[in-house]
Amino acid sequence: MSGAQRRLLGRVARRPALWPDFVVYAAVYAAGRVSARIKLARGRTHVWERDESTR
Repeated sequence: MSGAQRRLLGRVARRPALWPDFVVYAAVYAAGRVSARIKLARGRTHVWERDESTR
């Protein structure tokens, strides 16, 4: 865990009102990291993913 992550966790820990939001933030952050690792492991490093739904 980096220093910035420890500081963020410390700030959130002192403010219980932020705990639900932090759970969502951490889940989305972790999902992105896991997805990136899977794609790198499969060799998909140069794929540009963009939202085509509004085009």
